[in-house]
Amino acid sequence: MDELASMVAAAVEEQDAAMGQIARDAESVSETTGTVSRRLEELRGAAERTGTAAELVRGDAGRVALEADKLEKQVVEFVGGVAAA
Repeated sequence: MDELASMVAAAVEEQDAAMGQIARDAESVSETTGTVSRRLEELRGAAERTGTAAELVRGDAGRVALEADKLEKQVVEFVGGVAAA
């Protein structure tokens, strides 16, 4: 009877240890999930800022292209005027 009681006690002790390990693992997974969630939010913010910057650069590039066209026309007119003189 003592042997049976010892076996049951050992099994309960092993089960308690296993449950403790499962609880620690669940906590670790929860922390990791939180970290991943924060990193994804940071990534989303960075992607949003990159998109905004790209739009600004595209707008600036368009304005530079217009100014380059104007400058080219002015240079052609100037060279034409110099050649005619």
